[in-house]
Amino acid sequence: MKPYLLHLTRWHEIAAERESISYGVLCNTYLGSGDALKAVSAALLTAGGIHAPITQTQKLLQWSLSMLNRSGAAKAEREIRLKFNEIIQTGFLIPGVGSSFVATDTTQAELFHKTLIEGGDQWAADLMGMWATAARMATVSARDNHGKPLIPNLAFATAIHAIIEKIHPDVAPALFAQFRIKAWVGILSTIQTRRGKRPIYNHQP
Repeated sequence: MKPYLLHLTRWHEIAAERESISYGVLCNTYLGSGDALKAVSAALLTAGGIHAPITQTQKLLQWSLSMLNRSGAAKAEREIRLKFNEIIQTGFLIPGVGSSFVATDTTQAELFHKTLIEGGDQWAADLMGMWATAARMATVSARDNHGKPLIPNLAFATAIHAIIEKIHPDVAPALFAQFRIKAWVGILSTIQTRRGKRPIYNHQP
């Protein structure tokens, strides 16, 4: 098992419990329907766009890796920096970067970088360093990012995992399900315990 994998699983558990799009959909669907499977299914449907853009991040990472392999570190870092600025200037969000790695914590990014090196994935650690530099230098408005610097985030880490495991970008969002469902079951169990309401009677003729 890769050294980063246990950390990645735990980080997803932490992220699952913070207030986000998927968290809100999960809780509200369960409160409204009382059906755990519907709630989990609905929460999964929120992934893949602005929320948990794993496919978009993986494709951008694969482009970055091809630049690194073809042109070397110096040119690749310059091209990544230009690409990030181009993305922002054209009005898009950069997939795989945000104001924190997971929840409000930025120190986990350093741990992920360290475990990539420990696991023999130096290329991934190098890319993370390049993305961190490009993200830090990217100019975004205070309105877009609350004035905080950008860093590689949990979508970045998940996309790196997808590349290491040779998972196709179109399939990679399923990793969101793999990492989140255990935490979601715990959330739903807590809701059920706290709610303490009788279920709706369903007459069977």
